[in-house]
Amino acid sequence: AVADGGAGMVRVYRIAGNAGGEDLGAPILSYPHHDATGAALAPDAGAVISCGLDSNFRAYSLETLAPLFPPRPSDYAVRLAFSPDPSSPFLAACGMDSSVRLLPHALPSPSSPATPSETALPAGHTDWVRSVHVTPHGQVLSCGDDGRIAVCDASAGLCVAGR
Repeated sequence: AVADGGAGMVRVYRIAGNAGGEDLGAPILSYPHHDATGAALAPDAGAVISCGLDSNFRAYSLETLAPLFPPRPSDYAVRLAFSPDPSSPFLAACGMDSSVRLLPHALPSPSSPATPSETALPAGHTDWVRSVHVTPHGQVLSCGDDGRIAVCDASAGLCVAGR
């Protein structure tokens, strides 16, 4: 499956069996998210989480197609990436406040705290961070409007390279 955000909607498409060049057809899930800027699928493909300029996270179950929790505030996230390593699960988020943050992989439930614990990575950005990616080895790559590209080790919480 693949998720995209734009035009105030988040859409999730099933791509298994698509030979390439074919129309993906109708989305398997579509939900409103004003000014959505990023969407990511959980590694087990059981959920999609989105963020946007409306300062909210949203998450939906791909099994039930229902929200996992009410919109949660986030004053920074514009892009998201899940760790692909099940032994070290986390969600990386970056955004408007020049930060790169790690949040627990476990998606919050209605009874969990409104703000999950998070760790800021010292990526050294001084302007919007526009992109974040997590490698299979747990490195968090980020780049932003300041022209900086940073490589951070998520488990150590350190920036190991930057330019």
